[in-house]
Amino acid sequence: MRSVALACSVLLLALTPCIRAFAHGLAPDAYAIVSQDAQGLRAVSLSAGLALRRSAQRYQFVCPAAWGDQFPAPVAALPDGTIVVGAARGLMLLGEDGIPHAHPDPAAVGRSQDMVRTAHGVFSLRPGAQGSEVLAIDAQTVRVLWKDAKNVFSSLAVLDDKLVLLRETNRLLEQVTIAAPDGAELERRTAQLDLPVDYVFARANAGAAYALLVFPNATVALGSLATNTFTKLVEGQVLIAGPLSIGSGTLIGLDGQLSELVDGRPTPLADAHFVVCLAQYDGVTYACDNEGITRVGDHALTEPLFRFSWLTAPNLELVPVGDARMHCVAQWQDLRSDLELTGTSLLEEIMPTAGGAPSATPVAGGGVAMPLPGAPPSAGNAAIPSAGGGAMVAPKQPTPEGGAGCTVSLRTNAPHAAYAWGFVLVLGLARRLRFRSRRTPR
Repeated sequence: MRSVALACSVLLLALTPCIRAFAHGLAPDAYAIVSQDAQGLRAVSLSAGLALRRSAQRYQFVCPAAWGDQFPAPVAALPDGTIVVGAARGLMLLGEDGIPHAHPDPAAVGRSQDMVRTAHGVFSLRPGAQGSEVLAIDAQTVRVLWKDAKNVFSSLAVLDDKLVLLRETNRLLEQVTIAAPDGAELERRTAQLDLPVDYVFARANAGAAYALLVFPNATVALGSLATNTFTKLVEGQVLIAGPLSIGSGTLIGLDGQLSELVDGRPTPLADAHFVVCLAQYDGVTYACDNEGITRVGDHALTEPLFRFSWLTAPNLELVPVGDARMHCVAQWQDLRSDLELTGTSLLEEIMPTAGGAPSATPVAGGGVAMPLPGAPPSAGNAAIPSAGGGAMVAPKQPTPEGGAGCTVSLRTNAPHAAYAWGFVLVLGLARRLRFRSRRTPR
């Protein structure tokens, strides 16, 4: 296991928040809308897995163990609503029933670094031994759209009908833009950075591409590449969400605070939510906040679109008997316990059974569960680590050693971009407690 003394030192400064995060993986956060229809959100990507709608304000948790992983994976939805999962062993397809199936194309092997959805379909960034490929994916086939045999890119973003890739090596930031329909390379920009960087994320908004840089001291900066120069737009102590253009304004989430960019400077808005993402899906502008996903208006978060309190237990009958099922139980227990620590009450005080075939009564929404009197998970069930007790998923998803809780990999063979962003959120847990004190009433 690689040494990550610097990351561990930063995390240990928070002590109690760090222990909480490493005991149950990442603090619960919603990452993105995955799919929606006329009735609302169909699927939501979570820091712990997926949430699939079963009825109005009722979502079932789908654990990563269902597709054979310890950790969440990048996901995106095909036009028919089928969810593509970038599992560690290869691409998988998840239908309305929540059962993952291996993609039928033999070329679908290998993990995905990142995944996006565009008007032209779903695209995955797949790392290789020395280079990277962008895959175009449908329900039957996987084809290589673009390839760089020498460089490993870490993040992918949608820019209108184009795709933007980003990487950083030895302080050299490189951004490549390709056409989504045919993979033609349209532009390649580079910029030399003044400081070392741990990770980079591609962002896009209103026809412009951006780069989010994560520095070794856990601070972040959002900017753009032009004329061989990286120009900073805004800097943060923990995280930066967005940018997101609404009407004539542009919003960002700066260290959790919803803000508007006025003359290039962030101006805090009167909103108490802790904002960790700002995005849009088919015209719906939304934020990932401290309770789930909320629609975003001109200057504030408005109606709830998804709440953690709407979650129900996973359907264990859909998970293979044995280790996978036991891991799924542990993953649900971890998520449920962390939600309880935030003061979130679920629809039902339930917990799925561990071990072999489910023996408890199925609950509404398909979950197989047994009641618990609000007690913490039993020692027997909690013995199986779900997210490795660590802030980051390693490429081969190794079992943690002794629950040390600092298995982090940011550079070589880095994990997929969505989960890597979760690492940034973990680094901000200490500051997050301050923001929690301003939390809106339930």
